This record gives sequence, structure tokens and C-alpha cells, in this order.
Amino acid sequence: MGGRLNIPPHVAMLTRLLVGLYLLYADYSVFDDMLLMEGTKRFLLIAVMIIFAAAGILLIVTSAIGLYRWKFGDKKDKQNMDNENGGA
Repeated sequence: MGGRLNIPPHVAMLTRLLVGLYLLYADYSVFDDMLLMEGTKRFLLIAVMIIFAAAGILLIVTSAIGLYRWKFGDKKDKQNMDNENGGA
């Protein structure tokens, strides 16, 4: 095995976008629980929330930029992205 999956670039970017949105949703849903915690648990939860939020925002921004370039870029850019991601 060991080979790359032949996933089209737009599908990979949409998947990353959805994962980023899920991370932000998970971060938001934990916020109410944070108010009930005290001490070290609260500090740890805040640290994890910051990491999740940063990762989610990073995934959303990079995916959105990639999708924009894929959809509105010229054919040369589309071919380069397809070649980089192993698409047909």
C-alpha cells in the first residue's frame, strides 16, 4: 500500500472546511462547561479551547482560499492543484 489516495482537491478542501467548522462548534459547545470548572481543569480547558479554535480557523481559512483558487483560478492553477493532490 503506502500510496496516496486519489481524492479530488475540491473534496479534500471541503472535508477540511467541515472539520474546521466542527472544531469551532466543539469549542463553542464546551464554553458553558468551562464556567463551571475551577483551578487547573479550567486552565487546561481554556488552553484546549484556544488550540481547537486556532486549528479550526486555520483549516477554514486555508480551505476557503484553496476552494476559491480552485473554482476561480485559471486552468493552469487547476492543473497544478490536481497534480499536487494526485487528482486526475
